[in-house]
Parts: sequence; C-alpha cells; structure tokens
Amino acid sequence: MYLSNLYLIYVSVSTMEPCETYSEPYSEAFVERFYYYYYSIINQVIKFYQKWKVVGACDECVKYLYASNIFYQMKGVPRCSLRLQYCGDDCLKIARSKYDYLNTIEFTQDLDEESRQTVSKTSFMEAMSFMRKYPWTLKEKPPALLDHIYTLRTMYKLCPKECTDETKQFLADVETYGIA
Repeated sequence: MYLSNLYLIYVSVSTMEPCETYSEPYSEAFVERFYYYYYSIINQVIKFYQKWKVVGACDECVKYLYASNIFYQMKGVPRCSLRLQYCGDDCLKIARSKYDYLNTIEFTQDLDEESRQTVSKTSFMEAMSFMRKYPWTLKEKPPALLDHIYTLRTMYKLCPKECTDETKQFLADVETYGIA
C-alpha cells in the first residue's frame, strides 16, 4: 500500500470511535499542513530580519550583517542570493585561502543603498524554493556553490552540446530564482 492511498481518520479520545474521516489522501493533508507551518516559520524569520535590519550573513563565519555594519561585498554584482558578503578582513582572507577564484573577484566596503536593504520575503522565498528543488545545495557553503555555478556556466559557454539537460535546467533555475 502506498502512502498516498492512506486517509486520515480522526478518533474521539473519550470513546475511541471514528468521528471524522478526512477526505484527502494522507500525503495531500500532510503536504498542506507542512506548507502552513513552513510559511508561518518563514514569516517569523522575515519579521525578525526586518525588525533587526538584517541585510545578510557573513559567508565565512555566518554572523548576521546589519544595515549599520561595515562589511565586504562583491563589487559590481546585482542583488542576488549568492552576492558574497564578509564581516571583515579576517573572514575574507580565510575565504580567499579556501577558494582561489575569490582572489579574482573585487570586494568593497563602499556599499550603496540597495546593499543596506533588509532581506526581502521574495528573495528569501526564492532561495528556499531553489534549495527545496536542489536539496544538495544546503550542504554547500555559499562560496563553494558559487564556484560550482561559475564552473557550470563556463562549461556551458564553451561546449553547450556537452551539457546535460539537468545541468541546463539547474543553470536556468539559478537565473529564475535569482541565486547568482
């Protein structure tokens, strides 16, 4: 028997008699409730970010970055989920020692007004949707994931016929969800 064929039956605690049969299959009811709680939690996280004016997190030590902080950010990169940010010189040096490609990228502390905006619900939800579609990305640190994306983009530019449909879809989703 498959999980999708199960139905929820509510039982009265006092009599142990069925009092209501849930008409949706179990998996549909579970998914519906999951998303209700998922979005409730997301809304609370976004409210926290906006209340405390969180603009991001250091991509090395994961410390929150606030609108009033001075921090390093990739220069000339439009707002996206993987516009790398570092809380200070030490974290930037550590990241550059781990990821050689970061030595070719310019970082700046001279930030515009857009860089000081709090995390938006839309961008947060797009990142969550992308990670739900590609769960393996949750295990990657942002600089490693960005390096992977850069590598795939380069491969696609050099020999697009060699790229699989999955790679093409992944790169299309990176653009669609505003990841990099």
